[in-house]
Amino acid sequence: IRIPCIFHEITGLYCPGCGITGMCISLMQGDLPGAISSNPVLFCLSPFLLFVCADSLIRYVRTGLRTLPGWQSIGIYLAIGLLILYCLIRNLLLLLS
Repeated sequence: IRIPCIFHEITGLYCPGCGITGMCISLMQGDLPGAISSNPVLFCLSPFLLFVCADSLIRYVRTGLRTLPGWQSIGIYLAIGLLILYCLIRNLLLLLS
């Protein structure tokens, strides 16, 4: 069971999140190679993103603050940049083949 990507269905190109459903299903089944092949960049970024979410939730519950520390904000921007770069490279390779 996979959730279709509307962007991919319309354009035929992959978005930065294409493969996330397959990655999650593979992880639930214990299939690490399948999870990595679904979206390798998002797989590598997942521990950092989960840490930021958990840290933000704990900070909000304890203090009521909704802002991220500077290093986490920079990390989020870098993660977004990596996902966009991965999207561009993946689609260029698709178009060139």
